[in-house]
Amino acid sequence: MTEQFAEFAVPSGSIEPVAAALSERFGCDFEAHESSYWGPYLLHGDTNELHIRIRLNKDPMWQWGDPEDEIWFRPSYPSHGVLVDIRRPSDEVSAVASCLIRAFPGTQEVIRESAP
Repeated sequence: MTEQFAEFAVPSGSIEPVAAALSERFGCDFEAHESSYWGPYLLHGDTNELHIRIRLNKDPMWQWGDPEDEIWFRPSYPSHGVLVDIRRPSDEVSAVASCLIRAFPGTQEVIRESAP
């Protein structure tokens, strides 16, 4: 099965409900992490080989006075407060996409490509 990388923009104000929806559907656990670049995020899998990462769209390094368009990691999705990055076989990426869309109507696929 071909492995893919995908990113989804989710209309949620918090990472926890997104993790709860994925945990309920797939039985996976998420571990809390903190990064000066990503801010708080939740991870399922190994940090060296990304499986599923749930993070806020807002850049934690943005400060007043910085360009307004840099406040978001994905400025095309300012009303989508959460980003979900996933690297899994293509059928699993599709299953995660379906779960996110059902649980959070308005979820948008930002990118999907074959993983390196």
